[in-house]
Amino acid sequence: MADVHGPLGGTVVRLRVAGDGTATGRFLPSYLSFMIMRPGPETFFSIRPAAALPEDMSESISTVDPTLLRRDGHISFITQWHLPEVTLGPARGADGQRGTQLDAPDGSLAQVWHTPKGDGFPVRQGGPRRLWDRVQEAITFWQQAGRPHYDRFGITVTPTEQYVWYDHPNSNHRWPLPTFRPLVQCSAAAPRPGRTVKS
Repeated sequence: MADVHGPLGGTVVRLRVAGDGTATGRFLPSYLSFMIMRPGPETFFSIRPAAALPEDMSESISTVDPTLLRRDGHISFITQWHLPEVTLGPARGADGQRGTQLDAPDGSLAQVWHTPKGDGFPVRQGGPRRLWDRVQEAITFWQQAGRPHYDRFGITVTPTEQYVWYDHPNSNHRWPLPTFRPLVQCSAAAPRPGRTVKS
């Protein structure tokens, strides 16, 4: 079993290792997390100074409540795989209003304010990608799929790639994960083929 978490969400997955060294398995049906024994290099919390905001920031309105990324485990879970390298932190407007900020290594950034305005929540985003658009796409997929629980998703890890899938490993719905370091570490000692990985 492995605890697969990122800055936005995650839970525990049960993996089996095949003879070729590929590990695959489904997430457990309920949320679970192991105690962190050693912190990794990733930053789970980000506040970018106002002077460092992208120059092409644009404004829009979102029907998605940004606080759901903190309050709803399923929404944070599915959003994590759509934006695996993004960090999450608070945003503070010039007028003191509170919001949620998403920050990516490529310079992309999104800020969504918690106080509704008109038909939704004000959004500011800029950089190479529109991060909040990806959040809305992730939530739309989850809703259209019937709001599936964690165990409808799984993960596959090979020597060259690792990705999350929906329903089965060969699904058309697959989300690649960063491979600069293993997000999933199966075991300190290589398990025997066909055995379930245990912590």
